[in-house]
Amino acid sequence: MEVKASRKIGYGTTAATASLLLLLLAVAVNLIAARHWRRWDWTEGRINTLSPVTGEILDSLEDPVMIEVYRSGDLPAYFLPTANAVQEIIDEYRHAGGGRVRVRRYDPSRERGLEQRLRQLGINPVQLAFIDRDQRQLRQGYLGLAIYYRDRIETIPFAGNPRSLEYELTSALKKLILDRPPRVGFLAAEHSRPFFRVFRREISRVYELADLTVPGPADTSGIDTLLAVVDSELGREWKQEIGDFLARGGRVIWLIDAVIVDENLNARPADLDLDDFFAAYGLRVNPDLVMDYQSMGAAAFQTDRTGFTVNYPFYVRAAEPNLARDIPVFSGLDSFVLPWTSSLDILREPEGVETTVLARSSSRAFAQSRIFSLAPQLRHPLPGAELDSHLLAVIVKGLLDRYPEPGGRGRDDTTGAMVVIGNSRMARDELLQPGNLAFLLNTLDYLSLDENLIRLRARLAAERPLRTVSAATRTTLRWLNILLAPSAVIGFGLIRYWIRRSGRTGRRGR
Repeated sequence: MEVKASRKIGYGTTAATASLLLLLLAVAVNLIAARHWRRWDWTEGRINTLSPVTGEILDSLEDPVMIEVYRSGDLPAYFLPTANAVQEIIDEYRHAGGGRVRVRRYDPSRERGLEQRLRQLGINPVQLAFIDRDQRQLRQGYLGLAIYYRDRIETIPFAGNPRSLEYELTSALKKLILDRPPRVGFLAAEHSRPFFRVFRREISRVYELADLTVPGPADTSGIDTLLAVVDSELGREWKQEIGDFLARGGRVIWLIDAVIVDENLNARPADLDLDDFFAAYGLRVNPDLVMDYQSMGAAAFQTDRTGFTVNYPFYVRAAEPNLARDIPVFSGLDSFVLPWTSSLDILREPEGVETTVLARSSSRAFAQSRIFSLAPQLRHPLPGAELDSHLLAVIVKGLLDRYPEPGGRGRDDTTGAMVVIGNSRMARDELLQPGNLAFLLNTLDYLSLDENLIRLRARLAAERPLRTVSAATRTTLRWLNILLAPSAVIGFGLIRYWIRRSGRTGRRGR
């Protein structure tokens, strides 16, 4: 009996000692992890790790950056993973920045007077819906950021998308450290401007945005890059001003609707009066609509009774191998969609000018002109249709002439550039897909800023569809799924049986 009691005490002491050592080990590991933070990322493209672009910008900081996080303490349970993911990204910035990035956290409901200051910063609570006791409830909560650098401040009113947070934060830092952000002029008719709210908001994350109106004073002074959304006549004054702007080394992105499409799918050529302008630079925007029967995007339509989505040839998907991969605009970008787009022609290449095709349709495309039929049922080529590849986007760079004076270049012979796209609908709020936004902002960065943000934004636009596997692979995986778990249980039982049997045999031998 005394031997058994002694054994029990020995076992208990050993177990207690092991538990204590395990606890001390866990505490030590946590202390080391807190001081030497590390995260492993095995995803394709390392999408959960801060990009080298962010590291370069953090290394360039001359003064500390303060990131203030405003997070409500009573967020709904379903939203906590999002809030925690945001916190992890902020922690990555703090560790990657060394001592240059500091973080403060606040709960607006517990800080007196903080909510009023947040309203002044443009950070407002959002309504979050959740289900409680089988009833739908609404709760207001904060998850906003303010970034302070020197005497400047940028805000992210609601950090609700962890996947895009790195781009938003790094863009804000880039804007803060620039002496003066490049100024982008957004030229559009008054009736068109409300359709581009999301696009304009994304531009203003990095650039200073200035509104220019048609009709209105033709003045580009102080503008670094002009973004012209054209669906009606510009007028001679604006054409001359833009020509002078290009000759002075300006950059212009043209989004042109050469054909007007209304909500009933009726189409008519637009009266733009721009043929002579683009001809001066060796280009033509055709009053047609391209249909691509091989590379098309999905379009949603609504009838009186129901809605449906189909692959629609008038939603031309510009994709490999029809993108100019040597241009940084397409860094990490797989495709973008041009709804009801017009084709372009290169008439000539003026002296001192380089013209490059950015994107074209597939070889199974057709351009409708004069008489338009846009019904979603037309998903196959019409009899007798001549299918060919059509130009969708072009960039012109070089010593650009003043319009309409051939040879009337800027006094410093400065290189100008313009990108021409026969479509502005791709940038409208209801049609602004991630690939479209990435392409447009990449183009703006390429002309105006640098190529770093292009690489960062490409991580958002990259498509990672599930890979299609063969029927044999599917069958193999199905049987593995059926047999693997039972086999593991049987194997564990056999090993345990063998161990117990070996133990009994050993005791009998003694």
